[in-house]
Amino acid sequence: MERRRSIQSIKKINVLLVLVMIILFSNILYKGYEIFVPDSFKTIGAQIRKSSSNYLSEQIFVKSVPLLSYTFNNHSDLVKQEKLLGYETSYFKRFFSGHIPLIDYVLKEESLQYYTVAEVYPSIEQWQQEDEGNKNIDIAELEEESNHIEKPIENHIVKSYAYTLEQLKDFNFLMNNMYTVDNSIRVSPNDFNIEKWLSNDITVDFSKEEPKVLIYHTHSQEAFIDSRKGFVEDTVVGLGVELAEILKNDYEINVIHHTGVYDYPVRDRAYANAVGPISRILEENPSIEIVIDLHRDGVPDHLHFVTEINGKQTARIMFFNGISKTLVNGRMVENGYIPNPYVNENMALTLQMQLKAAEIFPGFTRRIYLRGERFNLHLKPRSLLIEVGAQTNTVEEAKNAMAPLAQILYEVFIGH
Repeated sequence: MERRRSIQSIKKINVLLVLVMIILFSNILYKGYEIFVPDSFKTIGAQIRKSSSNYLSEQIFVKSVPLLSYTFNNHSDLVKQEKLLGYETSYFKRFFSGHIPLIDYVLKEESLQYYTVAEVYPSIEQWQQEDEGNKNIDIAELEEESNHIEKPIENHIVKSYAYTLEQLKDFNFLMNNMYTVDNSIRVSPNDFNIEKWLSNDITVDFSKEEPKVLIYHTHSQEAFIDSRKGFVEDTVVGLGVELAEILKNDYEINVIHHTGVYDYPVRDRAYANAVGPISRILEENPSIEIVIDLHRDGVPDHLHFVTEINGKQTARIMFFNGISKTLVNGRMVENGYIPNPYVNENMALTLQMQLKAAEIFPGFTRRIYLRGERFNLHLKPRSLLIEVGAQTNTVEEAKNAMAPLAQILYEVFIGH
């Protein structure tokens, strides 16, 4: 028995000695590598290790998230950017970005052009449920639109006193003067059917007392440089109150102002949170034709968007379009998971709003911003997402923008 114990002790000692020798030998190899191997070979070795690490990390990530594997395997049909946007504000994003270069490419996180609006959907299942919930609305509105006979362009075309039709049909002119395109997407002349957009009849009959306009705020917590903490009237919700009162009192337009909160405590689900309640409001009020999502922009602190209108310092505004497309393998494709059947109607509306603003309040609007997501602009053909100033504007400057905005809305929708 004692001999057996002695043998076992010797085996343990031998194992420890072998481990020590392995460690020492590894250290010798490492030191030799550092001293004798040329730097060029070290670079190659580092690249091999990095590639191996990236590959293994990606495989681990894919195996852990089946949805991501499905996305990668069907990239020509699905929108990879939209699938991964749920990670955009995740605490794990920095970690995964360091190991999976594809994520940085998909999320386009280096964009400095636009800071505030980010449409984030947590899962494909939620997109499908959302689309199912709005299917009846979309079908009914599409049927209504299909019954509308578009007037010949020579009989119904918006006249611009700021720009000529030749200028508006010039793609380079549009890119230099009318539109800002987010660097996550690409556009071409074929994407701008200017004559059709100008001939699109977007007028609304305001003669009846039923509600025609819905104002709401996906990002209700957005405030301004001098906003008082805890005072709702100093946020974009306060702007909605101001705009609704002007439309009612000055133009006799019946407005519903919805003050639901969808960006607190979690901001990155705001659009997904808002779509259901807003859809129900539209179902309960079928007379509503105009939907306005009122925001304020987020920009670098040295920027201050202000102009003077009627002697008042006024925040400049920006119309925003989500075109429901994404960049895949160098070309733009339709986003099947967050479709918007009203992209052309939305684009026609912002163009006509931009032209009217340039006519009666030059310098009031910034260029129309285009991004690839949808931003719930699919809920109505006459859906608007409007940015009023930025976090660098004062509350007074932002509220001063509501009167000219109301006038532009009124004149565009009555076809003035």
